[in-house]
Amino acid sequence: MDQPISPAPNAGMQSLDRFSKAIEELHEYEKKNLRLNRIRLVLAALALAVCIVLLWIVMNNVGTVVERVNEVSEVVKTTGGQMNAVAEDLNKVDFETLGKTLQTVADLSEKTLGQVYTATDGLDGILANAKTAVENLSSIDIQKLNEGIQALNDVLEPVAKFFNIIPRF
Repeated sequence: MDQPISPAPNAGMQSLDRFSKAIEELHEYEKKNLRLNRIRLVLAALALAVCIVLLWIVMNNVGTVVERVNEVSEVVKTTGGQMNAVAEDLNKVDFETLGKTLQTVADLSEKTLGQVYTATDGLDGILANAKTAVENLSSIDIQKLNEGIQALNDVLEPVAKFFNIIPRF
């Protein structure tokens, strides 16, 4: 009657082949996953090394930056103190008196310039007279002057000899 159903003769082998294939595929997948994990580990180690180097560089430069900030702070403090001193000195200045003094100096300068112009005008007259005198002297005929002096000498020489006034050399 009921007879047990027997599996197909090759059914066990086929299942074993499929199981074996699935295990090989799983093994290949695990190899790839292991290789990928190794790459991730190397990249993570490189990233950590880069972070450590950057941190070391930053730590070495922090001291320099802090020193420079302190130097700038001192310069700012010094400059602020100097500006306060200048402001105090400016507060001591009596600008009204200073303005009046500057106005007086300007007025005196203007008056002095007026006197200089007046003196210059006087000098212009003197220079014009000197020019006229030079022109008059230039217009003298030296030859005729020498002849006149010689004629005077000829007239006065006998008189001088008579009185023995002019010695001859």
